Amino acid sequence: MSSLLYVSNEGSLLNRILDKNTLLVEALETIVSNYPPHSKYDIELKGLWSGPTGIAYLFFRVSVMRPDLQVAGNSALFWAEAYLVADGRTETTIQQANERCGVSAQLLCHQAILIAVTKDKHHTDDFVQMLSRIPDAAYKEEWLWGMAGTLYFVRLVRRWMPSCASALEAPTNLIQEAILANGTEWVCNGTRWLGAAHGDIGIVTQLVLTTPSVAPRLSPKLEQLLDLQMPNGNWPVTAIPPKSPPKPYVQFCHGAPGFVLSLRSLRPYFPELRDKIDTAIRLGSELIWKEGILKKEPSLCHGTFGNALCLQPDQREHLLTHATPEYIAKARAADSTMFEKSDYGFHFALFTGYWPGAAWAWLVCESEEASLIGYNDV
Repeated sequence: MSSLLYVSNEGSLLNRILDKNTLLVEALETIVSNYPPHSKYDIELKGLWSGPTGIAYLFFRVSVMRPDLQVAGNSALFWAEAYLVADGRTETTIQQANERCGVSAQLLCHQAILIAVTKDKHHTDDFVQMLSRIPDAAYKEEWLWGMAGTLYFVRLVRRWMPSCASALEAPTNLIQEAILANGTEWVCNGTRWLGAAHGDIGIVTQLVLTTPSVAPRLSPKLEQLLDLQMPNGNWPVTAIPPKSPPKPYVQFCHGAPGFVLSLRSLRPYFPELRDKIDTAIRLGSELIWKEGILKKEPSLCHGTFGNALCLQPDQREHLLTHATPEYIAKARAADSTMFEKSDYGFHFALFTGYWPGAAWAWLVCESEEASLIGYNDV
């Protein structure tokens, strides 16, 4: 059996998806049918990462881009509101709030999305209070668990409730300074990660997209990251090489896809690095084109859906033809080791589940430059 992590993409033929709307509706209706909204849940909810709050945000974004779309007889906004009914407030998530403030932080995430969906100013006071406690706490800096993820929520609220931007300014500045307080050699769980989910490029991206004026302070850091790109177009997983060689990951959380998505968003803010950024994007995209059809079940975090978002529309669509339900079923029938689940048991998790990732991919497939929900879509 091949040890490759990907399916070889010959690239000689650009395949097309004929009916993306049907695939989008299928994905969304599969979610509401198999993972319907409830008023309470018996498991720990983890914000955008896994649970109904991430699904609520997915439906909200669908409602903005496709307001006329009907899903199981209701609007996408109806489903967004339905999935927000449960805030997940339990002893576990209250304790969780002392340990994380990133996109997997349930209570902070729920409050931010509640503001976006309802446009109710009364919810902003609680959100600002939550933000004000973060700079003095011992949170990590990264996107999934830490303060970089908080900055995504700031942009989310600022985008959908612009009238509260001034109230967000002071706590946001303090959070950014807390991230930068000890320099830019960030460590998460004892490791100097480089990628989008836990590492340097993810932190830089959230800082700059939230406050572009911080870009000059981060220019040396970004140039350092650009210089770490390997000849094949990928990036190391960690700043310090491990004792045993790591797997050559090509996925959003570790590797070129997270860098390429980030660099496309960062490019306008670093004119002095534009040539280097363009070269890095080109080399990274060439690698994703060759090795981006992963053998894992398609998902946004570590699967073909996330990888396809990095490419230009024609190449993106070609990769996505290898992630349709029909293609997956045929591949599994021919080889039971193909497209094994990698969702940690949460089949409808936004970033690691097949159907939520499919919905986002079909929704943004035709965009000139596709973004990743929860990362650089606002």
